[in-house]
Amino acid sequence: MFNLTVIAPEGVIYNEKADMVIVPGKEGELGILSRHISLISGLKKGEIRIKKEEKEKKIEIEKGFMKVDKEGVEILINKHQITSTK
Repeated sequence: MFNLTVIAPEGVIYNEKADMVIVPGKEGELGILSRHISLISGLKKGEIRIKKEEKEKKIEIEKGFMKVDKEGVEILINKHQITSTK
């Protein structure tokens, strides 16, 4: 598991541990697991899928940026809508 923070203009909308996050990268979907190599990526319109244990949360976004490092994953987005939680 790793620390995942999703930040929108109105504040933090997700700040928990996650098993995996899948994001709509500019060049295609990116799947991030624990201990992933460090990177920074722009995000395009699409869906962020957060997987934790047997649950999945989906957040629709317009665009944003993601930073992955040894501390975890931070995602900055401009607009969002939480579409589902399983």
